[in-house]
Amino acid sequence: MLPVAALCVSILAFLISASAFTIVYRKEAHRIRLELSEARHFVILTISNDSGIDTEVSSIGYFRRFREVRWLTKPVGDNATNMFVAFPIVVKARSKFDVQINTLRDIPDFDKEVGLCIQLATGRLYVSTQSVGWKESLLMHMSSWVSRVSGGRYALGVNRPRAKLYGWPEGTQ
Repeated sequence: MLPVAALCVSILAFLISASAFTIVYRKEAHRIRLELSEARHFVILTISNDSGIDTEVSSIGYFRRFREVRWLTKPVGDNATNMFVAFPIVVKARSKFDVQINTLRDIPDFDKEVGLCIQLATGRLYVSTQSVGWKESLLMHMSSWVSRVSGGRYALGVNRPRAKLYGWPEGTQ
């Protein structure tokens, strides 16, 4: 009788801790959604910030395979003003920002399998697996999930760009 009671208490404790973890994770994580719209020679990546705080996008990249993220080094455009913007891109709380990416210049062979991803200033990674295969899509989503749960410290298998430390002399980072 005692082992059954101990098992019931353990299961109850597990359910309570799992629900507490879920609530804390949902509260603390940035809630970012990515949507992609295609045009003739560019794509519009909509970054929707559903959280209550402003966030900064430190880099945007594309991938065809897991572990092969290529980060954009040239400026991207603000679709609302049709002007170039520099990183980090600030996305206000409960709003969206439309990034215009030139596919001819920045993403070669965009008509083939490709997915897009962003890295926030906190290190968290978010992906939009537009047309990549299911295996790469699953691996990138798992890496994104790990980066969000770990607070941006880890993104398994993704070569993230090194963040620029402002105020430090060049080459000492």
